Amino acid sequence: MPDIHTHYKEDIDRLFRGRVVNLGSVKVLADMDVVYQRLINKLLIILASQGVKTFLVSLFILMIFHLLIGRHLVSLAAAAKNFAFGIPEGVLNIGDEDELSDVSNAFNNMTKRLSANMKDLESEIIERRNAQLALEDYKNHLEELVDEKTSELLKANQNLQHAKEIAESANQAKSMFLANMSHELRTPMNAILGFSHIILRDSTLTETQLENVAIIERSGSHLLNMINDILDLSKIEAGQMELKPTVFNLTHALSDVGDMMHIRAASKNLKLSLEMDPHLPRYVKTDLGKLRQVLINLMGNAIKYTQQGTVTLRCHVSHPTDGKQPYHLEFEVEDSGVGIPQEKLATIFDPFIQAEQTGIKGQGTGLGLAISQSYASLLGGIIVINSEVGKGSLIRFNMLADPIEKDDAPLASKARPQVVALAPGQQEWRVLIAEDDMENRLLLKKLLTPVGFTVKEAENGEQACAMFQEWSPHFIWMDNRMPVMNGIIATHKIRRLANGEKTKIAALTASVFDDQKLLNAGYDDVIHKPYQAHEIYNVMEHHLGVEYIYEGVSAQTDTQDISASEDDDLLPNALTVLPVTLRKKLDHAASALNVEETMAAIGEIRKLDPGLADTLTMWVEKFEYGKIQDWLDREGAL
Repeated sequence: MPDIHTHYKEDIDRLFRGRVVNLGSVKVLADMDVVYQRLINKLLIILASQGVKTFLVSLFILMIFHLLIGRHLVSLAAAAKNFAFGIPEGVLNIGDEDELSDVSNAFNNMTKRLSANMKDLESEIIERRNAQLALEDYKNHLEELVDEKTSELLKANQNLQHAKEIAESANQAKSMFLANMSHELRTPMNAILGFSHIILRDSTLTETQLENVAIIERSGSHLLNMINDILDLSKIEAGQMELKPTVFNLTHALSDVGDMMHIRAASKNLKLSLEMDPHLPRYVKTDLGKLRQVLINLMGNAIKYTQQGTVTLRCHVSHPTDGKQPYHLEFEVEDSGVGIPQEKLATIFDPFIQAEQTGIKGQGTGLGLAISQSYASLLGGIIVINSEVGKGSLIRFNMLADPIEKDDAPLASKARPQVVALAPGQQEWRVLIAEDDMENRLLLKKLLTPVGFTVKEAENGEQACAMFQEWSPHFIWMDNRMPVMNGIIATHKIRRLANGEKTKIAALTASVFDDQKLLNAGYDDVIHKPYQAHEIYNVMEHHLGVEYIYEGVSAQTDTQDISASEDDDLLPNALTVLPVTLRKKLDHAASALNVEETMAAIGEIRKLDPGLADTLTMWVEKFEYGKIQDWLDREGAL
């Protein structure tokens, strides 16, 4: 029995005689499975018909799309694929003045550009490949060259090393040769000059004998200067030349140089002019010895090659702004000589070069300007020469010098007279001379014994050590190079003996290369041969406190006042008559080394004190301007 479902029920009511009467109810019954089946069948028919319609519409649309677009896209894809694989393809032509035509044209343009770019790229790749191959070849060639050059360099380095060893050996041999030559030349020169000085002090000699001895002394001094030039150049080449700065009176030093050059100039009837900057500092700190040597060499050459006229030395200064930076000093040496040809100026500073100017041949080693240029470099400057044949030369030399505080300025000092004896009231001074050269032992003995020292001699270091133990000297003059035992070994041995550290030992050496080495070896001082008598006396005074009697000075004279001259004794009393303005005028003129202004100031002084004016005039004539300044400083005149 089929499943019957009630789908609807309705009650039937009627109004009868004023009241509602239920007549019954109506029920509608239906079989729902049949309904559902029919609905499904209808749905399937509808879906099938719609599917067929949709398929047919889609197929129609697809055919239309294929006819309008698809086939053209297929052509475009095929063309792109062929292009990608490098298959030649003609011009793509799709569409008809529409968007596809634009795409076709764009594609054609793109393929043209890509084809052109590909060709360029292929060309570049080929070029790069060729270049790479060329680089490889060049690299291989370079490697071959490097190997070849490396081999050559190794060989060259070996040759250079060998040459270096030879050069070092030659340099060492040169140094040994110079040291030996220094000793061999300066040792006898010490005796020649030393005995010449002793003989010149002999009052019993005739005028002719004195003149002959003076010639020997001058010739020896000239030979010594030549030896020193060669040794100085060797020290410069070896890099052993150093500055030895000291504090000194600059104007006084220039005055000394002028005084020294005045004699040479006067011998040739030349006028010597000194022009100094009025603002020149009085005291500076630099190497005085090298500065003097440069100025003496430059002025000496100027005088040598000037036959008439004037030689002028000028000095200008640039002051430091803060008072701590170095002074910039500029010196000028100008002459009216024959001049130097331009072609010789380039080599004028080379060693052993002399400018033979218009038939005037110079004397000497030809090292003066070479050494002067080296000294100028050490002093922080340079020498420059301007010259014109027939008109003369102008040499400029600039340098640096450190400023000095007023409190650091050295006290005025003057050369002492000749030592004649030991001052009375002193102990016996025992001095040992250790020297293998008989002449030099005799020279030193003749300097010490007449003065009052007790002297004993030793011929080598071994004898000196034995003599020290037996005699206990206060001072030993030790020659550094002696047979059996040299001075350094003897000094070491003496220092280890009883009282050896207290004994003063000074080295006597003919070498100019080993000062510091000797001091480090235990010597208290070093004196170079040939030496002056005052050097011997001064060293012993410094280390032992020895007091001397000087020539022309009584034994009761205070040693601190020995250096005062008779003229100095007169000046303090006369100083009180000078007005302050006149003192300052004199000081300004003397500082500038200005002869005319100095003589003008002396002319005013003569009206007040003729004797003082005469003394000052004598100092000016001797170019002793520094003496005037030292006197004014010492007496507090300003």
